[in-house]
Amino acid sequence: MNRTRPARSKTGCSSCRRRKVRCDETKPICNACTRLSLPCSYEPNRANSTETLRYRVRFVNSRYTRSRVEDRNASSEASQQPIPPEAKPKQKAPKDSTKENTKNNVEPNSGVNRPDPSTVPHLSPVQIPPGGPPSQHGAEPKVVPEPGVVNTISQLDVYEAQTQINPGYVPAFFDLSMNFDLLGEEWLSPHTPGNAMLSSESDSEPCQVEVPGPIPSISSTSQDATVVIRPDDHILIQHYLSVMTGFCKIRSTGEENIYSHIFSNMALLYAPLFNTIMAWTALHLGQTRPDPDLVRKAEERYSLAISMLHQDQTVAIHFERSIVTIWFALQFELLAARDINGFCQHLDFIADLVDAHRRHLKAGGEATRLGYVGSRMLVWLGAYDARGAWIGGTGRLLENLESFYSEYNFIDAAFPNLPASTEDLKPSLRLSLELDFLDSRIVQLHRRTGPAPVIMWSHVQSGLLTLRERFDRDPSVTPIISYINQPSRALAGQITTKCFNCLLLLAAYYGVVINYHRKVPAAVSASLRNELTPADLAATYIVRLASLVARLRSPSPQNIWPRLLFLAGIETTDVVYQDWVVKTLTEAEVWGANFRRTRLLLEQVIKVQSAKGVRVDYLDVMKQHSGLFIV
Repeated sequence: MNRTRPARSKTGCSSCRRRKVRCDETKPICNACTRLSLPCSYEPNRANSTETLRYRVRFVNSRYTRSRVEDRNASSEASQQPIPPEAKPKQKAPKDSTKENTKNNVEPNSGVNRPDPSTVPHLSPVQIPPGGPPSQHGAEPKVVPEPGVVNTISQLDVYEAQTQINPGYVPAFFDLSMNFDLLGEEWLSPHTPGNAMLSSESDSEPCQVEVPGPIPSISSTSQDATVVIRPDDHILIQHYLSVMTGFCKIRSTGEENIYSHIFSNMALLYAPLFNTIMAWTALHLGQTRPDPDLVRKAEERYSLAISMLHQDQTVAIHFERSIVTIWFALQFELLAARDINGFCQHLDFIADLVDAHRRHLKAGGEATRLGYVGSRMLVWLGAYDARGAWIGGTGRLLENLESFYSEYNFIDAAFPNLPASTEDLKPSLRLSLELDFLDSRIVQLHRRTGPAPVIMWSHVQSGLLTLRERFDRDPSVTPIISYINQPSRALAGQITTKCFNCLLLLAAYYGVVINYHRKVPAAVSASLRNELTPADLAATYIVRLASLVARLRSPSPQNIWPRLLFLAGIETTDVVYQDWVVKTLTEAEVWGANFRRTRLLLEQVIKVQSAKGVRVDYLDVMKQHSGLFIV
C-alpha cells in the first residue's frame, strides 16, 4: 500500500510549499530559499497554483540532427500533440513501486494551459542572419534559425509605439509577474533516475525522466521545458564538468563551482541553455583534439540554441535564465574567435531586456530579483560589453545597466542573509561594474564626432583616482601593491580566492588606465594634470600580477588573462616583459583558438610599433591582418 504524499506547508513561503518541504518562515527570505537562491514570497497562491508542472528531461539514442524550427505551423501543431504512450516510462507493479512512488514524479497535468495563439508573439530584440552564425570551417549548419522566427523588429520599438498611446503600457512579452524556482543541489543524487541515465547508454526505447519544476503563471512551450540528452552528450557533459568549469574566474570560495551549479540547477531545466553549454563544450573539444566534424556539429547546435532562445516567449520573464544563456553564448563566440557580429548581437539582446526591466520598475512594477548566479553574470556581461565596445560594439548594455543599477541595486538584492564568504564577493562585483562603466565611458568619449570637453575626461580621471584610493585602503590589496612596486618572493604561498579576486581586479584597473592613456587627446592631456599611473608602468604592473598568479597557481584558463596581457604587451617597451606575455599566450593555446589569435595579433602589433617607433591603434592592425574579433 502506497504511503500518502507529504502535505504541503500551509504557512511557509510559496517556494517551500511548492517543493513540499518544511519552511522555517524566516522573513523576508527563508533559509531554504537563501541556500538554493530561490525567489521567496509569502503571498497567497494563485487560483491555479494547485496544478503541478513538470519539466521533461529525455534521454534518447537518436542523433541530434533534426531541426526543431522547421516550420512555425508544424512546430505549433507538434507542441500540442499528446505524449505518445511509448515515450512514457513503463509502469511498475504496485508492490515493486511502493517506495519509488513517493520520490518519482508523475506525468504533467493534462490541464496545463497551452499558449494562446492570439497572444503577442515573441519579437527578438536583436537581428541575426537567417542562416545563423557563419561556420568557422565553411560548412553550412544543418539547424538554422527560421527567417520568420527571428523578427527584425525590436521589442522595444513595439514598446515605444504603445507607450505613446498608453504611458502605463507594459507589453505582454515583458510581463514580469512570473515567479520560478530552481531545483536544489541534491536533486541529481545517485539515488535518482536521472543520474542513472547519465551513466548508461541503453539501446532501448527513449526514456523520459520527469524533474519537478516551477509553477509559472503563464504556460511555456514544450520545447523550452524539454531537455533532450543523447548518448553523445555524455562525453560532453563529462568534459564540461571536468574541464570547462575551470574557465570561471571570479569566485566567492575556492570550493565554489558555479558552472556545475548552473548545469544541475538550470541547464537541465532549460533547453536553450543546455544546448548552448553543450555547443560551447563541443567546440572546445573539437578544437583541442582537433576534430573538424565535432566543431561543425557544435556550430549547428549553437545555431539551434540561439534560435530556441529567440523563440522563447518567456525569455524576459525568466531574466536569470536569459542572462546565463547569453553568457555561455558569448563564451562560444570568444572560443570561436571569429567576427564580432554575433558577440555584439547577444549583448544588444541583453541590453533590451535590462532596459525593459528598468522601464517596468520605473512604471511601478515589482523588481525581478536575480539570484547570486544571475547578478554575478550580469556584471560579467557588462565587462564583455566594454570589451565589445572597443572593437565596434554599441556599448548599450552598460548604458542601460548603469541606469538600472542606479534605480535597483541588484547586487545587494542577490546576496541577502548569505555566509560571510559570499559577502566578500559583493565588493568585487561592485568594483568590477564601476571599472566597466569607466572603460565604456572612455570608448564613448573617443568616438565623439567632435572633441570631447575637458571636464568629461577629467571626470573619468577622477573616477579612476577614486577607485585607486579604494584599493589603497583595502587591507587585502595593500601587500599586493607593495609587491608590484618592489617584487620579491616574500609574497609567496597559496593564493586565496579573495586574494585572486583582488589581483584580477587590480590588473583590470591598470588595463583601464592603459586605455585612458591611449585614447585621451593630446590637447586634453596637456591641459589636465595627470595624476594616474603612467601607461608603461601600468603595463609592468599587469605583467607582475599575472606572473605572480602563474608562479603560485597551476596553469588553467582561470589563471590566464588574455585581454589584460595583450594590453600590457602592446604598451610595455620592455622586451623581457613582451617575450613573457607572448610565451604565456602561446602556452595557453591548448585551451582555445582565441588564445592563439590574440597571440598572433600581439606579435603583429609589437612588430609594427617597433618598426614605426610610435604607438599604433591595434584595431587598424587587426583590420589589416586578421579581421575584427573580440580580444
